[in-house]
Amino acid sequence: MRDLEITHLADEHIMTLSGGEKKRVAIARTLLQGPEVLIADEFLSELDEIASEKVMQRIRLEQAQRNMSI
Repeated sequence: MRDLEITHLADEHIMTLSGGEKKRVAIARTLLQGPEVLIADEFLSELDEIASEKVMQRIRLEQAQRNMSI
């Protein structure tokens, strides 16, 4: 959550989140599961440019650390 800058959303109900916030929460949850393969189709579509870059940085790091296929 810290890496995707969503710690402030930890106690929020999912219905109160914006589309971009929901996307970042979903991405964080997916990465926490430690997948070997990540299938992503337009997963950055609701994020602004800054959030998209932060998410991609985190995914690249996870990919390198886990040898994850995307």
